Amino acid sequence: MNNNYGIHITGGTVSGPMAAGPNAKAVQVNELANLLEQHDLPPEAQADLVAVTEELARPEPDREILRAKLERLGSYAVLAESAAALASLIFG
Repeated sequence: MNNNYGIHITGGTVSGPMAAGPNAKAVQVNELANLLEQHDLPPEAQADLVAVTEELARPEPDREILRAKLERLGSYAVLAESAAALASLIFG
């Protein structure tokens, strides 16, 4: 069985991080972590990523905490695309 998790790409150019399926959020969190390691960002950015990771591990994550942390992470240009991709997975 071929499951594309609702992703269908035809023509054009696709760039930036993408993830689909049951581990998609983990893939996006890892992408954010990799970007944080590669760039000199304030300690608050790492703290926000830790908070997002911990919140996603909860049985019922607090969507407002996730929204606030992802918005702040997205304010760093180098993280914007990856943070937006994770927010899209969480909030649709």
